[in-house]
Amino acid sequence: MTLLLGALIAVAPLAMDIYLASMPSMTRALSATPGEVQLTLSLYMYGWGATQIFVGPLADRFLPGQDRRPGRRPTGHRGAG
Repeated sequence: MTLLLGALIAVAPLAMDIYLASMPSMTRALSATPGEVQLTLSLYMYGWGATQIFVGPLADRFLPGQDRRPGRRPTGHRGAG
C-alpha cells in the first residue's frame, strides 16, 4: 500500500517534468506559438487549484477520519494546535 501511494504521489511531478521538457517540440509539432503552449500549462494548473477549492470541503464533510468524525478537519485541528 505504501509503495502504491508513493507511486501515485510521484506521477504528477514526473508528468509535469516530462511536459515542460517537451514544450519546445510541441511548439514545432503543433505549429503553435510558445505562448499558446504555455497557456495549456497555465490552464491545467488553474484547473488543478480550482478543483482543490471544491474537493477539500467535500472531503471534510464526507470522508471519515481516524476518530470517526468526518473529514480532514480533526487532523488539521490537531496539527495546528
